[in-house]
Amino acid sequence: MRSLEPASRFAALTLSAITMSCLLFGTHAHGSEILSFQEGADGYTGTLDTWITNDTTTASQGAATTVAVRRRGGAGNQRVGLIRFDNIFGLGSGQIDPSLDSTDIVSATLKLYFTAVDTSKTVTVNLANQTWNESSTTSSLGLTDANPSLMLGTPVTSIDMSDKSPNSWIEIDVTDNVRSWLTGGNNHGWGLWETVASGSSPQQFASSEYTSDTLFRPILEVTIIPEPASLALMGLGGLLVLSRSRPRQAV
Repeated sequence: MRSLEPASRFAALTLSAITMSCLLFGTHAHGSEILSFQEGADGYTGTLDTWITNDTTTASQGAATTVAVRRRGGAGNQRVGLIRFDNIFGLGSGQIDPSLDSTDIVSATLKLYFTAVDTSKTVTVNLANQTWNESSTTSSLGLTDANPSLMLGTPVTSIDMSDKSPNSWIEIDVTDNVRSWLTGGNNHGWGLWETVASGSSPQQFASSEYTSDTLFRPILEVTIIPEPASLALMGLGGLLVLSRSRPRQAV
């Protein structure tokens, strides 16, 4: 029987490799990769966080080690926490490949380590609706009547704090947000506030400047599906190893 020409043999191997990669890795979780973004970890820099208030409208809180979230009765001491992760898309190591489809993002989770909680409250998480940085204040942002809640855009979720404890992690599903940013949406990050105006003690979570233990800094964890070509190359490599290890038949 006549053997295949080199080009035909390579095409056959490639097709087999693609099939093998699908069998080995599947189309979703079996071939997924987890990317973690945390300030100072694995060389990542790009976390921005601060809180804005209506009682000190020109004071920046970007260097604070915790981010405050509070909604009180009356006019004063309202605090909206802001957080954003920049530099998450790109072709560098550990970044999200901008050529991926939005469906290639399996999940995205915002993880915040709360150092103080008020169990009588519910915290609302919204998309922030305008550009800001760690030097921003209610005054510099031009918020009407210095109202920090005007930074809050589309609701993402709400967190019932009644069963939460100080010094613990809270995880927030932000998959749809990261998918939207991948396809061109504006990444202004998130704003956190309380749904009820009462009480006096703010919720607080560790910021990207937190120094007591840097492992408690905010984390954005994104699970993606690698490009199919990468999986095919894995399968092709496996086939080549197998073909080289197979003994030759006697003529």
